[in-house]
Amino acid sequence: MSDTYDAVVVVGLGAMGSAALLHLAKARRGRVLGIDRFEPPHSFGSTHGETRITREALGKGPIYAKLLARSHELWSEIEAKSEESVFVNCGYLVIDSSTRVGEPENYFHQCLNAAEEFGVEHELLDAVDMRSRFPQFATLDDDIGYLERQSGFLRPEGAVRAQLEMAIREGANIRNHVQVLGIDMHHRAATLHTTEGRIETEKAVIAVGPWINDLLGTASRNIHTIYPQAVYWFATDVEPDQC
Repeated sequence: MSDTYDAVVVVGLGAMGSAALLHLAKARRGRVLGIDRFEPPHSFGSTHGETRITREALGKGPIYAKLLARSHELWSEIEAKSEESVFVNCGYLVIDSSTRVGEPENYFHQCLNAAEEFGVEHELLDAVDMRSRFPQFATLDDDIGYLERQSGFLRPEGAVRAQLEMAIREGANIRNHVQVLGIDMHHRAATLHTTEGRIETEKAVIAVGPWINDLLGTASRNIHTIYPQAVYWFATDVEPDQC
């Protein structure tokens, strides 16, 4: 099979790909194709799982605040236009303690600074407040808390499902169980080699997550730098060189 697509092909339809497909379909009046090697939402990508935290003031830098605020608007819009429950508003609490081991430097204050700079609604709590309102935590006397009431968690697989359904209503086409084996990039065009033949397209959006190195090879390694990310900290009596 050889096919020609006169707009955009989105490869990979997880959280990023399904969102790209939806908004491209709106902007290009449906002239967009989405491809996935499985049938999303599925358990083979980084979108898999029940929940993901979402908040407006991110301690990784104030630049994210406007993006996060906009994302919350979009989640509300998606829920209004679909049958999916995507966003659960249960609040977001950050606790800072001088005794905590391995805490990212200044994370608490980066959250607070971003909230103050961008007008994110929040509360500051002392240890007494937290013991009263959040008794499930073993709060220390010198702990302080940062609370966002308009934040909570997302249901990522529901979000993918809703965005794909909405993209189809906007005129997008989707081909599941099609794997892209390679991509040739030309001047203002690309050729996708798939398990069902070639697809010629003006532009391609690559959102394949962990398969990106396999698909793009050297081109991907020249663009991306991979950094380790610590996701949990705990105290231990074992020396680091014994771990």
